[in-house]
Amino acid sequence: MADSECWTANGAHVSGIIAYFNHIHGYNPDSLYIDDMPRTTRYVLQRGNEKVGPYRVYLNRTAHDDINWTPFCDYQEVVPFDRISLYSIWLSYGTNTMVRYLSEQCIRHFGRVQMIPRSPFVAAPDIITRRDITIIFQDWEHHLVPEEYQSMRASESWQCVNGYMT
Repeated sequence: MADSECWTANGAHVSGIIAYFNHIHGYNPDSLYIDDMPRTTRYVLQRGNEKVGPYRVYLNRTAHDDINWTPFCDYQEVVPFDRISLYSIWLSYGTNTMVRYLSEQCIRHFGRVQMIPRSPFVAAPDIITRRDITIIFQDWEHHLVPEEYQSMRASESWQCVNGYMT
């Protein structure tokens, strides 16, 4: 299997690790990458790095300063912030897939102070049908994260409310 095929197969897991934990080695930026491409194609595997498992050692030794809390801030020049990113309830895909999309759980990605998220069952109750999701999404502006989550802009990427991390 070619390196690019391995990367595609593992991209979702590995790209998240690389984006947040810059100190992990074993990947090089792809010189052919352009901003219009998916972010998972930003790196090229080095030999022997097809699995996420070996990174457990790195992750277990991670200190607070090793984490990039806002990995996509530099990408806002390419794709500017859009309020629809703050939509928070349910998304659907195809005919059988319905998932909670709770942007408040990673609000710091949007340059806001990380708040203590609501319970997923309060934020997006289970009593919903696929048809409901379509209707809700058409009215997405009324289904954004609560105003208090949106209003507090972060001055530091790691900023969170008291009690978020204990």
